[in-house]
Amino acid sequence: IPGGHHMTVLVARRRVSTGFGAALRKLRAEAGLSQAELGERIGVVAQALAKYERGVTEPTWPVVLRLAEALGVTPNDFK
Repeated sequence: IPGGHHMTVLVARRRVSTGFGAALRKLRAEAGLSQAELGERIGVVAQALAKYERGVTEPTWPVVLRLAEALGVTPNDFK
């Protein structure tokens, strides 16, 4: 940068919604399962499921496959 000045750029972190979390919440509710019950079935803590549903984090592909199996759906149903 000319003159030796440094510039700081602040970038806002924004969640990019894939719709996965909303679909997961809907499918879990339709199955009549709590986050804790579903988490126990697939080996994930309820807090992780809550983060998936809120779109804070996204699960790995193996977790998506376990979720689909536990809910009796296909991975495409999360779209």
